[in-house]
Amino acid sequence: MNSKLILVFVFFCSYIALQSCEFIIHRMPSPQPVARVNSKMLGINTDATSNELKFIVIGDWGEKGNFYQRQVASAMEKMMAVEKIDFILTAGDNFYQDGVSNLQDSHFQESFENIYSSKKVPWYITLGNHDYMGDIQSLIDYGEKNPYWVLPNTYYAFEKTFSNSNKILFLVTDTNEFIHFFDFYYRLYMRKEKGIAQLYWINTKLKNNTYKWKIVIGHHPIYSAGYHGDTKTLHGKFLENLEKNQVDVYFSGHEHDLQYLKNPNFKTHFFISGAGSKVRKIKSSPYSIFAASEPGFLVATITEKKILIRFINQNAEEIYRTVIQK
Repeated sequence: MNSKLILVFVFFCSYIALQSCEFIIHRMPSPQPVARVNSKMLGINTDATSNELKFIVIGDWGEKGNFYQRQVASAMEKMMAVEKIDFILTAGDNFYQDGVSNLQDSHFQESFENIYSSKKVPWYITLGNHDYMGDIQSLIDYGEKNPYWVLPNTYYAFEKTFSNSNKILFLVTDTNEFIHFFDFYYRLYMRKEKGIAQLYWINTKLKNNTYKWKIVIGHHPIYSAGYHGDTKTLHGKFLENLEKNQVDVYFSGHEHDLQYLKNPNFKTHFFISGAGSKVRKIKSSPYSIFAASEPGFLVATITEKKILIRFINQNAEEIYRTVIQK
């Protein structure tokens, strides 16, 4: 083998190691497909009793109290002591590093029950890549043990009604189905057909134009100034569905930081809240408006005419706010 071929081979191997080590690790062991839906949790639409709806978005949090998880949980508790929070929305990677093994896994206690006083409001769960290292069915079934844990399926939708019967659509997607590397899908059982089925479901839900606001959440960010950068496989049909159906906000995690990004060519506003425990350094993005390598979460307050977004750090301090007007 001549020196040029050796150089190309070394470069290729280095690229694989840098760009896909997470992909390779997370395929072992390969979990079994999830088929059963928790039908007891399908009736999860609820009405708000005021003219606003307020919720927390937190991602990448389940570390058994390690790193900054306890500090962020304490900041959430302080927030909820002075403001009425209607529910928590997670952005995935709920249990590090390998998800949960079964319904009796101590991770449920060590990373959730024992950490958050806010567990007495509904937690709407999004699945992340680390969750797929374990048994997804146990995450779904946990809602039968704890009624505040809402995960009826790997992806699902719910509505909130407020302010003169105005409705908000929340679409919780499973972006893991769209992550692939050189056309080899992230999970052995996540073939292209599964992603196509979810895209059809997303479009069917979003094309209803009776909603005052449309909110979509998925674990992987579409745009990012963080460690992982843009999730290019979401730039096709997934992003097209958001734009053609006039989605107002896309929440995500995966990046261990706090970000707000806006592509001026699209209606949708992109927020990343993945600093529930660990943090990483920020890089750059042409669409970046705000980025902070700080532990924390975001608080969204929705009224009839605007959405107020506030980023809160581990000291319960507001570090950034923005308003989306209707």
